Amino acid sequence: LVIVTMFFRFKQSKHTNRSYKLWLKKFFSCVTTTPIIIYASRDALDYLVPLSKLTSNPKTFLIFDDIWSLMSELQGMRQPSSDDINYRHEYETNQVKRDPERHKHSPELYAIWNLKSYISKRTLAPHLNVYKATYFLYTDIGAFRNTLYASWPDYNFTVETIKSLKNRVLFGQVSAGIADPYDGMANYI
Repeated sequence: LVIVTMFFRFKQSKHTNRSYKLWLKKFFSCVTTTPIIIYASRDALDYLVPLSKLTSNPKTFLIFDDIWSLMSELQGMRQPSSDDINYRHEYETNQVKRDPERHKHSPELYAIWNLKSYISKRTLAPHLNVYKATYFLYTDIGAFRNTLYASWPDYNFTVETIKSLKNRVLFGQVSAGIADPYDGMANYI
């Protein structure tokens, strides 16, 4: 089992640098035994590397100049012709117009949202699967905002859940203290 995550710094962000630093610290405090593959921008390393040393579990950083270099890779796979729609241009001109929270969000954040499933699949490539894992779990690096979990994730629960999905993807949210919206969902998976 390997955790896949990403962290790219943006000029415009919904949250403060202080909040992100706290969430990164919580993330690394929770994910203490499972190897982690982290997609990141060069300018994020000053945040990530010191905090990643909070635990001794293996970590691999896949470094990009910025979110657009990773997005360009995805676009090249989906649309090999340079005459096709440019994702960055679309996010900067059209998507931002559709977003009711555009004053808080940025085109880079739209790219992050679009890249989550792509980097999860990308990590399966033999040259990137440095831990020779069979199971991969994408987790937002800011997922642990309010609650800390000891040695997250539970390996057996995670593997059984992934097996039950039968090559389908499940996106969920880590939270505690609220009713579980997925209770009984096994009947629908």
